[in-house]
Amino acid sequence: MENIKIVSCEKYLYFVGEADEIMWEIDKGDVVFVALALSFENDGIWSDDGHFLKQDVVKIYRTCDLIWGFGL
Repeated sequence: MENIKIVSCEKYLYFVGEADEIMWEIDKGDVVFVALALSFENDGIWSDDGHFLKQDVVKIYRTCDLIWGFGL
């Protein structure tokens, strides 16, 4: 449980507008993930969804980045 972060609704909702501005022309369905990523300190989002790569606010890690990054 030490690696699980609970984010309050208020804090998450505070970032929805910013996330919407970032993702509105890319993929509206991803707004929720970007808003959550903006709402607390983290290293980024792990996803192979190419839509995330069209923005430059939240760091995106693809599976291949993680595999090669760990030298596997």
